[in-house]
Amino acid sequence: MKTVFHIAYAELRMLFYSPIAWLLLCLFTFQSGMAFCDALGRLLETREMGVEHQQFQTYILMIDGVFSAIMGNLLWYIPLLTMGLMSREYNLGSVKLLYSSPIGCEKIIWGKYLAMMVFGVVLLAVLVLLGVCGACWVKDFDIPWVISGIAGIYLLYCTYAAIGLFMSSLTPYQIVAAIGTLLVLTVLNYLQGVGQDIDFVREITWWLALSGRSGNFVQGLIGLEDVVYFVVVIVLFVVLTILKLRSERRNDSKVVKVLPFVLVVVVALSVGYLSTRPVLMKYWDVTYIQKNTIPVKAQEFMAELDDEVTFTLYVNLLDRRFKEGMPAFRMKNYAMFKPFIRFKPDIKLNYVYYYDDCDDMRPDLARTDWSVQDKMLKICREEDLDADEFLTPEQIREKLDLSKEGNRLVYVVERENGRKAFLRFFDDNNYVPSEREIATVLKRLVTDVPHVCFLTGHGERSIAHTGDRNYYLLVVRNDRGALSNQGFDFGVRAMTGVGENLEGVDILVIADPQEEYTPEELQKVEAYLAAGGNALVTGEMNSRRILNRLLAGTGVQLDSVFVHQQELPDYAPELIPGEITEISVKQLGLGKDLYKHRGKVVLDGCLALETSDSDFECIPVVEVPGSGEPLVVALRRTVQGKEQRILIAGDADLFSAGEIRRERTGINAGNFSFMTGAFSWLANNEYPLDMTRPEAIDNTLYLSTRMFGVVKIILMWGIPLLIAGIAGVVLVRRKRK
Repeated sequence: MKTVFHIAYAELRMLFYSPIAWLLLCLFTFQSGMAFCDALGRLLETREMGVEHQQFQTYILMIDGVFSAIMGNLLWYIPLLTMGLMSREYNLGSVKLLYSSPIGCEKIIWGKYLAMMVFGVVLLAVLVLLGVCGACWVKDFDIPWVISGIAGIYLLYCTYAAIGLFMSSLTPYQIVAAIGTLLVLTVLNYLQGVGQDIDFVREITWWLALSGRSGNFVQGLIGLEDVVYFVVVIVLFVVLTILKLRSERRNDSKVVKVLPFVLVVVVALSVGYLSTRPVLMKYWDVTYIQKNTIPVKAQEFMAELDDEVTFTLYVNLLDRRFKEGMPAFRMKNYAMFKPFIRFKPDIKLNYVYYYDDCDDMRPDLARTDWSVQDKMLKICREEDLDADEFLTPEQIREKLDLSKEGNRLVYVVERENGRKAFLRFFDDNNYVPSEREIATVLKRLVTDVPHVCFLTGHGERSIAHTGDRNYYLLVVRNDRGALSNQGFDFGVRAMTGVGENLEGVDILVIADPQEEYTPEELQKVEAYLAAGGNALVTGEMNSRRILNRLLAGTGVQLDSVFVHQQELPDYAPELIPGEITEISVKQLGLGKDLYKHRGKVVLDGCLALETSDSDFECIPVVEVPGSGEPLVVALRRTVQGKEQRILIAGDADLFSAGEIRRERTGINAGNFSFMTGAFSWLANNEYPLDMTRPEAIDNTLYLSTRMFGVVKIILMWGIPLLIAGIAGVVLVRRKRK
């Protein structure tokens, strides 16, 4: 080891006696300080404007700040640092002395690489300084997260240095070595997209790719797979460099020379492949709020999945987004489920390819009168696909009828016990299912989901028909926010049918009936409420009398007058921007997000609500600003050991498609958010899943705007000039000697 240290010391002396090391150090310090001050300046500017931020260190240092900028800059520094490590020995002829010396090749290479590692420590000391500044100026700074980020950048630097060392051993020309290093690093950073449509190549190129490896550390997630990757790649290129020097010392045949290189590469790829296996997937989320880990509640119900779970993606070639399910995207799809595979390594991903009519077809194909097969053949010709690999419409329907899903791209998630659910893609910019939707589907496999039933047959608001007055936004199939994608099952019941009853209903919705219910129908509804069933009741003037009969035992009645407001002279008095009450947030947890962000629940033409004593506890949920008159009330009582929950509103347009989509100047409407919260409360807060994490605590900045000017001068100019001064002294003294 002493020899290795001596070689490293000699290499460091040579490095610091040249201007290139000092120049790169000054440039690195200046760019880091500039990125830090830019992020800090934007933060101070927005703070002066009254904008609140969360997670200051993320904004200043992590994903959006200095660390992300540094990861991009390292790509340009390393070739300049490593280009002379071995090329200089070749160019000066000193490599022959190395060959004839008793020092082994491995000691020479490890010594030179150790020098690069030490210089990396000096280089990244700048980031440590910025981290210390952040810890001084930001309250409750998440230090482990910063350490993780710096460690990730250092491992990235060491990987770049190992590659640069190897490239330097291939040529006596330093410029060629630098360009070669830059080329290899660029290829490794963009390797994820290479060969993804080939089964054997896909996982190898995905693993070899550098892109995103250090990014996981910067996000605060230390994974065994990433650590193994950096160690394996570093050792691989250092060993390849050693083998290169040894091969030049010996006069062996080409086969004998090449064989060790092949063996080392095969071993490295094998170790890397094993590290990606789900059973070996180990992670450490160092962030305070556990931002990279699914919430504890999701972990709890995943622990109940004691059998195998399979995600089968059904890919319709005629779906305009079919490429998302093609082999080239399989690793990307796998990465989407990784946070869940961490807790259940036996999750399987399967793919089924077919063609059939689709309600989301490419416009140019949808406008033609071609047959389904002709459309399929056209796409196969365009994309160079084999038509025989796709199931016909008849074959896919025998396997699984997806017509109710519009034959769109969809996951069918199934347990071994036979329970299954659909995981959809959505018509928005993100398109793919998020953490919440994946967790929701998995929970559906272990728990009963709330069944929401809409009474129909008497002119009620509908979920089956479009139109401004209806509630169909609750069940839009490919809308991410629709409650049908957030864990609820919806259905309708026409009480006029023979034998129709309310068995199996968890939430009964009675929305603005226009015709009287028969005594038999009233009896069924009253029996449901008397037994402790949860319900949502919304009405208008025309349905007031009908609903008052149903609500006779609740202590709440719809009055015959409209509530008015005087605060918005630009709007009609009947338009009420209702406010969430504090008691609703504290006692029910209903509307807390709207209350926090001062959102409004808009009711246009709301009937006043009369309350009287009953068995129910009546809690106002939405009220008129200023007067406190209730617009929406919540009722609850205990029936047979279970809490019954009823929500009553004097305006049926509250949850209508027309009201939810309407925008009004000066009113921060949040009716859809309130609708989601209302159904969540009625479902005993089981769905939609609460995937929130603890709030960030690093949201106080001690630095003032006046002090920022001084800090900017020191970090951007003072420290780089100090380093430049030290460099000048060292270089001048060296030249004199």
